[in-house]
Amino acid sequence: MSERDDQEEAPVVTVSSSSDDAAFSTTANLPPTTWPPTKLADLMTRKLITVSESEPLGDLEAWMARFRFHHLPVVDAAGKLVGLISQTDYLHARLGVAPGGRTIEPAHAGTLASAVMRKGVVFGRMDDTLDMACEVMLREKLGCLPVVLDDKTLVGIVTTTDFVRLAYALLERG
Repeated sequence: MSERDDQEEAPVVTVSSSSDDAAFSTTANLPPTTWPPTKLADLMTRKLITVSESEPLGDLEAWMARFRFHHLPVVDAAGKLVGLISQTDYLHARLGVAPGGRTIEPAHAGTLASAVMRKGVVFGRMDDTLDMACEVMLREKLGCLPVVLDDKTLVGIVTTTDFVRLAYALLERG
């Protein structure tokens, strides 16, 4: 697992289709991580790329490729989690196929994130244990688990890649 230099604050990068410059903002002061990690707060990625539910998708595929992410949390104006767009969801929407297989109007650069996002997202809390989070992700076949505060303010995300990095780091340490 790589060392993180973002231990004190959780910046959120807001993707904007109208500009190549991403806006940075701080969502919360979070406790430092510990080793070995035991809670979601210890493992979660704290620097996030998000999109507002009212923002057009723009060139989301290029953003995903550029920043190498597969899950895009969707937040409201207050930074609260309202949905999630996976790379698969986005590609299906671009092709005009809904998750159930029915035909829909294909998404385009002007389509709002709220039209493509998956609602009812499973999420975790900072104090949730890693074994519980792993169990939920396996059972629900999730590639990521957004991490929120009690008021649903998004503060992090844990992905299957984070768990693989953790397993590798633990194996290396013997």
